[in-house]
This record gives sequence, structure tokens and C-alpha cells, in this order.
Amino acid sequence: MTTDPRLAAALDELVRNLHYLARYAERVRTVAVARPESLTDPNLAEVEALDAFILRFLKTVDAATRRLFPAILQGLGEYDEGMPLIDALNRLEKLGWIGSALEWRTARERRNQLTHDYPDAPEIRRTILRSALDLEERIQEDGKRIIKRLGR
Repeated sequence: MTTDPRLAAALDELVRNLHYLARYAERVRTVAVARPESLTDPNLAEVEALDAFILRFLKTVDAATRRLFPAILQGLGEYDEGMPLIDALNRLEKLGWIGSALEWRTARERRNQLTHDYPDAPEIRRTILRSALDLEERIQEDGKRIIKRLGR
């Protein structure tokens, strides 16, 4: 199935993003445990860790939902051009490619929320970041499942 160049490129992108996402998520988790207020009032080093995690979370979710998932479904003959993301996610869940369509929809929501700073609402920022960190674990699990199914 990975003979399709678009699928192969999307898979390579996912592998690369998952590697860095795990690395930056661990940095943020370490910072958050050592100094819980870092999620709402970070120092410079913590800002760098948070920014790296946020950027990689955005890139990973985008790469999966905009490129990889459609390419997988196209390879299976299950994709229609213009198919809504929710339908694609539901189909991928039903076929066993992802664990939960709902979690991926939530990841897209967190991705969109993370593009905002919420300077006057630090608790909202903290909640969004904690949710993204929880979702990172599910994204990693699904990524491993996809990589295995695609024979990589």
C-alpha cells in the first residue's frame, strides 16, 4: 500500500513528527511536574519547551488528518474527494486504523485552540495544554498502529 508516493511521503512525515512530538511532550511534562505554574506563567526556557511541543502537535495533527488519513483511505478505495474529516475519521476507526475518531476530532479542536495565546485566561491555556499532552499519548499509539499496518 505504501507504493503510492503521496502515502509514502505522508507516512515519512508522520514518523518524523511523532519522533519530535514525543521528545517535546516529555520536556513539557518534566517542566510541568517540576514547576506546575510553568503552563500558565512560563520562564524563557519553559516558553521554548511549550512552543516546540505546540508546533509539533500542530504539525502532527495536520499531517495525519490532512495528508495521511486521506491517502490511507484512497489506497483502500474508501475515500471520496471532499469527504468531511469526521467521515474519514469514523471510517478509519471502523477499519481499525485509529483507536478513536472522537479523540482525533478533539485533537483537531486542541490544534485550533493552541494557535491562540489566551493571555488573559491562563487557566484555559493550562487546560488546553494538558488536554493536548493527554492526546499526544493516543496520537503516538495510533501512529505506531498505522506504521505497523503500512509495513514500516
